[in-house]
Amino acid sequence: MNILSIFYTVVFCISLFLSGIYFYMWQKRYDVYSVVLFTMIPITELGYPLLSEAVNAAEASAITKYIYIGGCYLSLFIMLCIFSACGLELKKTVKTALFVLSTIVFSLVLTIGHGTLFYRSADLVYVNGTYDFVKEYGPFHTLFYIYVIFCLTVPLGVIVKSFLKNKSVSLYTIILLFAL
Repeated sequence: MNILSIFYTVVFCISLFLSGIYFYMWQKRYDVYSVVLFTMIPITELGYPLLSEAVNAAEASAITKYIYIGGCYLSLFIMLCIFSACGLELKKTVKTALFVLSTIVFSLVLTIGHGTLFYRSADLVYVNGTYDFVKEYGPFHTLFYIYVIFCLTVPLGVIVKSFLKNKSVSLYTIILLFAL
């Protein structure tokens, strides 16, 4: 077990512990997006220690797909949590469209190892006593970047709008949302 693997395992254990605290304190007053968020974080974090211990490219590709579940859906649920905390409710059609977009991006992730859409190439290389998953991004990896930027900038706009116009959202809540 290398130092990177130990670090990722510690981060996973911390996320699992914090999620445990959340669920221990959980009451029905928390919205569903927060519950999904706190459930998905340790599940996604588990992929990093597994990836650091991968010994072949096929295993590393499969674990990378697992990690991208968080990349594709955690951004969405963070955005929905921010909308909810700011007292803004999205229409059901908008939520559905965002979920479909996340699923499209994740379906492109699933081509890793089977095509060149998301990664043109990927290989596990042994360097300095540890394996490194080396990849060359494909044309649709840019879509993932655009999606993540969208999921980060829209909530920032919502937070700023809530600060300026929605006085029912406390300054404390807005400061915490910026930390998210």
